[in-house]
Amino acid sequence: MRVTHFLICTIAAGAAAILASGYVGYQQMQALSTARETRSLVVASESVSRVIERAAIERGAITQVILAADPDGKIGAAAAQAARDTDSRVLQMQENFAATIFAQRPELAGPVSQIGQRLADARKLAVAEGAKPLQQRDPKSAQVFSATVLELLNQQSSLQRHLGARIGDLNPEVSNTVSLGELATTMREAAGSRSVHFTQYVGSGVKLTPTAVSQVDRFSGRIEQLWVLVDQALAQMEITPQLRTAIETVKTGFRDEEIKTYGAMYEAARDGKPAGMSLPDWRAWTQKSLATILQMRDAAFEQAKTEIDAGLTLAGWQLALSLVAILIVTGAVVGVVWLFHRGVVRPLSQLADSVGLMLSGAEDARIPAKVGMVEVDAISHALGDFQANIHRVRALEQQEHAASAARLARAQSMEAVVSDVGEVVAAAAAGDFSARLQIDQADAQMQKLVAGINEINAVVDSATSEFARALSAVADG
Repeated sequence: MRVTHFLICTIAAGAAAILASGYVGYQQMQALSTARETRSLVVASESVSRVIERAAIERGAITQVILAADPDGKIGAAAAQAARDTDSRVLQMQENFAATIFAQRPELAGPVSQIGQRLADARKLAVAEGAKPLQQRDPKSAQVFSATVLELLNQQSSLQRHLGARIGDLNPEVSNTVSLGELATTMREAAGSRSVHFTQYVGSGVKLTPTAVSQVDRFSGRIEQLWVLVDQALAQMEITPQLRTAIETVKTGFRDEEIKTYGAMYEAARDGKPAGMSLPDWRAWTQKSLATILQMRDAAFEQAKTEIDAGLTLAGWQLALSLVAILIVTGAVVGVVWLFHRGVVRPLSQLADSVGLMLSGAEDARIPAKVGMVEVDAISHALGDFQANIHRVRALEQQEHAASAARLARAQSMEAVVSDVGEVVAAAAAGDFSARLQIDQADAQMQKLVAGINEINAVVDSATSEFARALSAVADG
């Protein structure tokens, strides 16, 4: 592997790890944020639905307070309890609404903050009317309270549609389930508004005016349209056993009664016929019938929250896995960097130290072993050859020093021989052939030369001595 390739791979791996980790983390955080926002919107939509439910129930209770006698105070107590329940639901709805992004929109936040006070004001007037003797009560007060509540319910329905649209943008899979809950809420409100007219008829015995009949027909048509939308929503979603049970309950408790009880009451109120029920009985039956719609609503919202919670759990696990993956990738990058340090940086540092020792003339410079990097191993091999060449050069220098010393010694020996030879030759020239050369430190050739000179002197000296003795004998006669 080349160092450049290794560096490129390391940088690319690190950059890819950072980008992948950031992207995965961002996606998972976005998924969690979306799931949490969706859940807060679903909870807010459900709380709006419960406000609509409680306000509709209180509307019926206040209508009964105004139109019916209450000798034992039970109707008033029920209305007071309905008011407390409504106020509790309003406070809960306001808290849940404040947790959504719509709390920052004044056109929606304003009506939400005012609904409690408006209900209290309308309730105060209606209760004051109900405190009068039955003969002095004005039935129109019930209509005024009903109109006020209807306006507030329309505002709540509009708010719920905004919430549902946002849920559809964030999580289309949950949107159908939430839409079913919203449709059930709208159906409950329409059915409740229609029942108010029947309640007023049962309580007063005065048949419906043409305007009231028109309103009842409009509510009935609205209910039929809502059933079509409910069927369409059910066809596009997965139905849980709990929701299926709720659908069967609302079918038998409300939808089938459209032709039976509600149809009979409509004819009686339109034509002024006997209602066939007392006001308390009608109120009890109506609440039971409308409660079946709320069962479908509750099951739908519960299923939506269950689906969102499952998504939150999945997103949480995915985020945890992403964090684990980030740690693994980070560990891998750290490992690569460690390998780079071990395989490149440290060997290069050791090579630099070895070069420094070589340049300083140290004999113990060590070349690092191969590490698997082409360039680093090539440098190590080249430095090994360089070190071997240095050793060879130093050996040659030592040999040259030895040869030079030998040459110097020979030259010095030759100089001594020449000097001694000169003395011997000078003595011979003077007639003294008795001088001899004595050289101990000389090579074989020089020793041979010295021996030859000494032999010549010995021969000449012997001949001269013999000739001298002969001359001396001749002279003596």
